[in-house]
Amino acid sequence: MSYHYKKDGSLDMRYSSSQAAVASGYSGGGGSSYGSGYASYSSGGGYGYSNGQLGLGAGYSSPSSGSDLHYKKDGSLDMRYSSSKSAAAVLLSGSASGPPHAFTQSAYSTPNPQAGLNFKKDGTLDMRYASSKAVSSSIFEHLSSSNAGIHVKKDGSPDMRYSSSKRQASLLADNLGKLEVSVKTDRKIPQGIPLTKSGFPDMRTKAAKEWVGNQAKHFSSKVPDWIPKKKDGTPDTRKAIAVEFFGIRGNQFEVDHGVRERYYESKMNEKNSCFRQLVEISRAQRVEYPETALLPNTETLRRQIHSATISTGTGSIGAPNLSVSKLIPVADYNQLKSSFGDEETNTLGKGSFGVVLKGTWQGKTVAVKRLFLNQLNKRERVAFEKELHILAYLGNHPNLVTLYAYTLEPPCFIMEYVKLGNLSYILHYSTDVKVEAQLTCGKIKKRLLQGVISGMLQLHALAIVHGDLKPANVLVTEDYTAKITDFGLATLRGKTSSAIATSSDGENIIGGTGGYMAPELLDASSPPELTSDVYSFGVLLNEVVQEEEPYSEALNNFHGRGIFAAANYARLGHRPFIKKNTPVGLQMLILACWDQTPQTRPTFNQIQKKLLALEVPNSF
Repeated sequence: MSYHYKKDGSLDMRYSSSQAAVASGYSGGGGSSYGSGYASYSSGGGYGYSNGQLGLGAGYSSPSSGSDLHYKKDGSLDMRYSSSKSAAAVLLSGSASGPPHAFTQSAYSTPNPQAGLNFKKDGTLDMRYASSKAVSSSIFEHLSSSNAGIHVKKDGSPDMRYSSSKRQASLLADNLGKLEVSVKTDRKIPQGIPLTKSGFPDMRTKAAKEWVGNQAKHFSSKVPDWIPKKKDGTPDTRKAIAVEFFGIRGNQFEVDHGVRERYYESKMNEKNSCFRQLVEISRAQRVEYPETALLPNTETLRRQIHSATISTGTGSIGAPNLSVSKLIPVADYNQLKSSFGDEETNTLGKGSFGVVLKGTWQGKTVAVKRLFLNQLNKRERVAFEKELHILAYLGNHPNLVTLYAYTLEPPCFIMEYVKLGNLSYILHYSTDVKVEAQLTCGKIKKRLLQGVISGMLQLHALAIVHGDLKPANVLVTEDYTAKITDFGLATLRGKTSSAIATSSDGENIIGGTGGYMAPELLDASSPPELTSDVYSFGVLLNEVVQEEEPYSEALNNFHGRGIFAAANYARLGHRPFIKKNTPVGLQMLILACWDQTPQTRPTFNQIQKKLLALEVPNSF
C-alpha cells in the first residue's frame, strides 16, 4: 500500500490510507515513524514516537483488545485514557510482542520501566533528567554508523524530506534488537533513605546526610554510583552530596584533570563518528566576534537608572514611584499562567528565590522568572523593583537578556527565551552532539567570552556591578551569542546572592556561586566594586578554557565551612587549577583578572583588547 507522509516523516492523516494504517496498528513507512524534532523509530511489534507521543507499532497485542485504545488525530496514543496508559505500561515492560524500542533525538526507553528512567504524564521520557539523556550519544552514533549520507535538521534529527534518511530509518528499525545500550541504575541505596526525583540521596534530610557520611568513611577507592556525575563521568562537585562525601573522604580521591580530553577523544575515535564530522565542520567555519557598542545615550541612561532605583525605597510592590510601565508593559498574569501548561514539565530552572518557566506571551516563546515573594525580605522586595528598572532601561543590548514585560501579582519578569540554556549547562551537562562539537572549538569559546565582555562593558558603563557573574548566569543562543542575565537582583543584593540555590528536584547546589565570588566581598563593610566582576570573569574564563569547574580538587577544604567556603579559600590566596597546556598569554590574563588586589585587576576594556589578540585553544 502507498502511504502519504508529512514533511516531518509522520503519516499524513488527511488520507484514508494513513487512517487505515493507524487503525491496523501501522507505525510508519518501512517500519519507522518520525515526529517533528525527533529521530524516532518503531519496528514491527515495538513502539515509537509520533510528534513526541507514544504510538503503537504493528504486531502489538493490547491488554484487552485493540479497539479499547484511543488515538489522537496524528495516530499516537491518547494518554488521557487508562487503556492507553495500560498499553504504554505493557510496552515499557517488554511484554508486548516484539522488542519495545523508543527513540528520540536524545532519549532511549529501556525495556525495564524501573531502570531509573523518569516519565512524563503522557508516558514519554522526561528529558529533564540525566538518566533519560544518558543514552543519547549511543543512539545518535548508531544512526550515523552506516554512513548512509543521511540529511539532518538543525536540531540533529533526520530530515525526512530525503529518501536517504528514510532508508536509514528503515535499516535501523530492522536492527534495533542488535543495539545494546546500558543504563546503570543500581545505586545500592537502602530503603528508608529519602531520595530526590533523580534517585540520589536527598541531602536536605538527616537520614540521607548521615548515611552519606557513614558511606564516605567506609567506601572503597571507587566513586560510588550514587554520586551525581557530569557528562564526562566526573563527580558533579556543585551538589551538596558530592561536597559532603568528598569533604569527609579528604584527598583520597584525586581529581583527574585530563578526563575531559579523554572523553572527547573516545567520541572522536568511535567508528564513523558523527561527533568527529561535526568537530571538523566547527573547526573549519569562520567565526565572527561581536562588535562592542554601548547603547545610545548611555550617560543619560546611567542617570535615569540611578534616579529610578534610588527613589524606590518603600519595599512595596506597585509603589507609586514604580513608573517602569512607561517603558515596559504590564502583562496579565492569568493569561500568562495558562501558557505554562504543566509547570513541572515547563520549568527551566528553580532557585531558592524563584522559578523560571517556559511560556508564551504575545505569540512568542518566553522565559518567565517568577519570584517567591513570601520568602523575600523587605530589601529583596525593593531589589525586584530595582532589577525591573535596570532591565527596562537597558533595551535590546545584544549581550544582555531582553525584558519584554512584567507582572506585579505575583512579581514576574517576562524575558526572552534562550534555547541552548546557560553556559554551565552546555559546558558540563549537555550531550547534544552538535552543541558539544561546536563548543570544543576555540573560536566559538572566544566568541562567547567576547560576548560576556561586551555585556559587562555596558553594565559597568552604567555603574552597575553584576555581583554574581558565573557561567550559570550567561545564556547561550543558537548562534553562540552570550547573553548575561540575573544582574539587577544580584547587583543590589551583593554577597547575599551567594545563598544556597535549590535545583528543580530539590538537590542543593552549593559549590557554584562561592567559587566565582571575589574574596574582598566577604568584608561586609566593603560594597561591591566593578573590580569584583573582573575577578569573577577570570574564574569564568578559566572554566571555559579548561572545561572544569573551579576548586573541584579542593572539596575537602570546604566541608562544613558554609556557603562562603570557596571565597574564604580564595582569600587565603588559593585559586582554581590552571592546566599546564594553557597558552601563556591566557594564563597571564586569567591571573591578572583574579589578582588578590582589586585595584591591580584590568578593566573590561583592557580585557577585551588582550583577549582579541590571543588565541583560545580548542578543547583537544
